Amino acid sequence: MSANRQFLLCRHPQGEPVSSDFVLVGTAIPSPETGSFVVRNHFVSLDPAQRGYMDDVPSYMPPMPLCAAVTATTVGRVHASANPEFVDGETLAAEISAAAPKGVGGNVLDAALMNLGMRAGVLLCGLISEYNTPDSKGGAANIWQLIVKRATMTGFLIADYAPRFSEGGAWVSARIGEGRIRIDEDIVEGIKNAYAAFMQLLSGANSGKLILRLA
Repeated sequence: MSANRQFLLCRHPQGEPVSSDFVLVGTAIPSPETGSFVVRNHFVSLDPAQRGYMDDVPSYMPPMPLCAAVTATTVGRVHASANPEFVDGETLAAEISAAAPKGVGGNVLDAALMNLGMRAGVLLCGLISEYNTPDSKGGAANIWQLIVKRATMTGFLIADYAPRFSEGGAWVSARIGEGRIRIDEDIVEGIKNAYAAFMQLLSGANSGKLILRLA
């Protein structure tokens, strides 16, 4: 690892993000202080929730600070360690953002509301179609169907289940091994393509879980 390359948020997006909202920089690789370690990231998860964190508005997570690396969940290996509990080469998953399953909102949510069953339950985990609305969220025109069908709508955040991540990971891994769950991935190469990949996510152009491969 010859340089520490970082994809920084330098301006809060106004509506749809533009490339000038970000900057790619290179800095010196830090040396670990006593008790710490340095991780070389290999994969970055691109998630709809990241768009919300870029706005300077109250949310369930603090807004991303300007001139700082864009918050993301990563998988990497320990590059240098001054902590005996983490050895060089060890693989780590860094949960540095709370992502949720992809929720669409907008016309898709309105169509779903018109097709609710009696006493249905709706878990609202995202509104990606509205994340680039600069002033306010559009809202659901057919919310009245909750009354008609005596249904309920509840917000869902996967971060609330953090204590069970290990349990959930083991359950999913077992079913992947059994062939009962298929994983579709859309991998984009290189941090230089971070902006293009993120816009691919927001437009819905990806054909699976969108991942940025760094090295």
